[in-house]
Amino acid sequence: MLLSQKTRAIVALACVLSTACSKTLDLSLTVVPACDQQDALDGARFLTVRAEGAALDTPREQTFDFQQGSGSLQMVPPTEDAKVSVLSTKGAEGSPADVAGGFGPIDLSGKSGEGPKSVRVVVGRVGTFISTSEGPKPSVCSQLNKGRQGQSATLMPNGDVFIAGGEQIVNGERLLLRNTEVYNAQTGAFTATADLPEGRAYHTATLLKNGKVLVCGGLGVLGGRAVSLATCLLFDSQTRRFVEPTLALNAGRQQHTATLLDDQRVVIAGGVGTGADFLLSTEVYDPDVEGLEKLQPGPNMVTARAQHTATLLNDGATVVIAGGRDRDTVKADVEAWTIAMSRRIGVYVPRYAHAAAKAPDGRVVFAGGFNSIVDNGNPATVATVEIFDPAGGGSVSCGDTLQLDTPRGSLFGEALPISSDGVSRVVVGGGTLIDGSATHLAELITLPKAKNCTGVTITATAAPMKLLRTRASSLVLPGGDVLIVGGSQSIGALTVPAITGEIFISPR
Repeated sequence: MLLSQKTRAIVALACVLSTACSKTLDLSLTVVPACDQQDALDGARFLTVRAEGAALDTPREQTFDFQQGSGSLQMVPPTEDAKVSVLSTKGAEGSPADVAGGFGPIDLSGKSGEGPKSVRVVVGRVGTFISTSEGPKPSVCSQLNKGRQGQSATLMPNGDVFIAGGEQIVNGERLLLRNTEVYNAQTGAFTATADLPEGRAYHTATLLKNGKVLVCGGLGVLGGRAVSLATCLLFDSQTRRFVEPTLALNAGRQQHTATLLDDQRVVIAGGVGTGADFLLSTEVYDPDVEGLEKLQPGPNMVTARAQHTATLLNDGATVVIAGGRDRDTVKADVEAWTIAMSRRIGVYVPRYAHAAAKAPDGRVVFAGGFNSIVDNGNPATVATVEIFDPAGGGSVSCGDTLQLDTPRGSLFGEALPISSDGVSRVVVGGGTLIDGSATHLAELITLPKAKNCTGVTITATAAPMKLLRTRASSLVLPGGDVLIVGGSQSIGALTVPAITGEIFISPR
């Protein structure tokens, strides 16, 4: 491949289908710079292709000179739900990647046919945001079918993302959306799919083990007035349709949380009920209960709250519920919820509409948020970052030393996979500033192995987000990068929806 054609590499993957098998599986891999980073591969010296899968004890990879333009992975055992990633460096072979991309899962078992498998990977500069891209080279930016805020985004078993509902605000009036769409991580396209029975926003959507997505509650309209919906829906990720039966919550709620436990039950907690009642109740969805018409009541939280966070700890059964608001009160307490009871475990920085992300080692990072409630005007924003360490018995208050450079609420936060240097990182970005405007600034919180405030650093990402964005949805894709969709570029009567998605290219 000539340097002038450096957006494409054909890589042959040879896999042994059995001990006596002589056939191979060829993977035709197209490497495409993102639509807004066409110069991403300029100066690339080496290209590394990596395959990971359940049947592979260690990742299989091959690094070759970029000018050669091709390489092969020999004797890769058959594996399903594999991840394929591409890394490029402009320095010496083996140095940290400065361009990367990837996706998963993909079937490398050989069962789907003997012909070549064509795959496309969009790459971008590490530590930066790229716009979602689709199409042949040079790629073009892809857009959501509907701009929206208050939507849900759920990772499905095949690596695609289900985006549902939300609202648009036009001249101060709310338009609740029935539209749903699916983001295809391999093609980069957004495709409209089955409509919701009614428009809803600020609901929850949780992937179940059976491949269905449980959509519960949210802001809706009944009889011409705004209400907190009490309905739950099941979306089938295979057929891309909503399935019967429709389930009911015991209380309509919006701005609540939904957490999947390791035993596959889903805990719905708190939120705002119809009539602006803030709820302390929880409800539990058990997929093993046949003929379920209503969710089962769970233990009450210690205090009523909405716009809080709920994070499952590594024991798979304990949910840490933090912050939130109750009418005119901003919550400063943290509680540990289990199927048996909930108990307060500490009082820390008051905040709501903040970010919470669990690092691979089990620590939970709380960042940003608001700490005041006003009828008119803008709430005060929070800069404080705290780290909850379940192994250490509680939260490590780092408020004196750990501060975001840009205080903001309604931000996103995601824990990144551990990179090659063995360090855990959390990326936070977007949100609403103290003056009420949306921001495109993003920061990386780096956690050392020592579980205290010392050594934790907060730095700006190599480049800001592509769009001003607040109230966005985010999730970590199987390839390790972070997808950000939805949200608004401004707030108020003339809210401008963020129509383009973007991806943060995580450090490798």
